[in-house]
Amino acid sequence: MRKFVLNKHKMLHIVRTSLFASRRVITPTVTRCMSDEGAIREEGGKLAKKAAADENQYIRQLEREQWKALHDHHQDEIKEHMEDIKRHEAKIKEHQKRLDNLKGPVSK
Repeated sequence: MRKFVLNKHKMLHIVRTSLFASRRVITPTVTRCMSDEGAIREEGGKLAKKAAADENQYIRQLEREQWKALHDHHQDEIKEHMEDIKRHEAKIKEHQKRLDNLKGPVSK
């Protein structure tokens, strides 16, 4: 499922979600949509350059924050999967002990 959102900073956010093992994974993607509209940019000069630089700086900061959030999300997922592996290994050992302790007509 994709969700498109256009915010006040003329940026298009595309958020893709997918369902994996009953967990919702959200992957943010930013696409820069720049336009030359606006009175300041039409006039040019130092003010237009400053406005463009400020906008670019804001977008770079936003992208850094989103990449960090995505990185942290994946780190959390890895941690959860490692914990699942440990839990499953403990269960396997427990079942193996039960199987070894079983006495019955079935031989090894």
